Amino acid sequence: MLKKLFFLLMVVFFSCMLSAEISTEEREKLKNELKDEIKKELKEDLKKEKNILDMFSLNGKIKTRYEFEKKAKIDRSGHDTRHRGVFEAKLGFVFRPVDYFKAGFGLASGAETPVSSNETMKGQASSKPIFLDLAYIEVHPYYKWISLLTGKFRNPLFKAGGSQMVWDNDVNPEGVALSFKYDFGQFNLFGSGALHILEEFKVEPDDPFMAVLQLGAGLNISGVKFNVAVSYSDTINLEKKLTQSRAGSDSDYSYSYSNSVSLDDKYVYDYNVLGVDADFSYTAHKYFMITLFGQFYSNVAKDVEERYAYIYGIKISSEKMKKPGDYCFEFRSRHVDRDAYLDSFTDGTFYYGRTGIVSYDLAVKAAVWNDVTFDVLYSRQMLKTTGGVYNQPIDSVQLNFEVKF
Repeated sequence: MLKKLFFLLMVVFFSCMLSAEISTEEREKLKNELKDEIKKELKEDLKKEKNILDMFSLNGKIKTRYEFEKKAKIDRSGHDTRHRGVFEAKLGFVFRPVDYFKAGFGLASGAETPVSSNETMKGQASSKPIFLDLAYIEVHPYYKWISLLTGKFRNPLFKAGGSQMVWDNDVNPEGVALSFKYDFGQFNLFGSGALHILEEFKVEPDDPFMAVLQLGAGLNISGVKFNVAVSYSDTINLEKKLTQSRAGSDSDYSYSYSNSVSLDDKYVYDYNVLGVDADFSYTAHKYFMITLFGQFYSNVAKDVEERYAYIYGIKISSEKMKKPGDYCFEFRSRHVDRDAYLDSFTDGTFYYGRTGIVSYDLAVKAAVWNDVTFDVLYSRQMLKTTGGVYNQPIDSVQLNFEVKF
């Protein structure tokens, strides 16, 4: 482009210098040719720049929350109620130069915990920390229906009804994963296999990690959708309590909670967990869809006593949650035994992310603008002590206002 423009400019320059020998008509012709060439080249450059910009995309969300908790007894702070303001911010960046390759990273607010990017409003309006939330590469090595992920990536596992019972939505595993989804018309097969690095010890050769395998099938016929998946996860070299574990004892309530650990902070049991996820939905209209979902997990490791975790629920909603008028009503009931799953990854919203809990949840959500939602969540949460006794209930109400982009 530059060579062409330089040549045309030189022609116009010399034509002006030799104006006596070149007619007015010829000079105008040269000027018009120069203008047309400039317009053409600029149009091509803009098209190239647009194509380059199409390789990049941004996404994110901002959420604010008011939260109220009523406890059954006074805690160590001397109160039985809590009022809290919370905010959350996430920003993701994706580079996709070709269909079979993309790389991305994300930033998030919150404390250095895998199950939450929420930040409590406190500290006299002080600045809040930002953490690296995502950093991954994804390739489709041979076919579009197969993907290979490495780095710190979004959890590729299917979770019935979007449940966070054993995997909180904020958990972005670190390691490598291979996933696939193949469509046979109205029927599809899907699955994932992953190795998640749990910890890295400089002084020990055998670092703990988790191996996960999930296989599932789906059906989509005339407004009816059904998905079911079976998964198995195994922890390898896991002895010491993980840094993000909630396992320990509670001086407020005078008993142990969450995963079982010994006095020297070692896990008492292995975590070899077999799970089933299933959901069913029927769409009668774009503003009426009913969904039934459930998960059942069992820690099949040797000698585990409190080994089961399950959740079931129902949703009545519009087909999507994007535009004004879209809505969702949801009820969930969950029961998570103490050693059903590693408590480093379980839902951080309920009883501070512990296992050994029971909860009943009712949520109402509505879209008030494009990608802008407001929801109310009421939850009654209880701890499950040895012998199946439920006590120390917490009644919680959350008001959430969220914007996605």
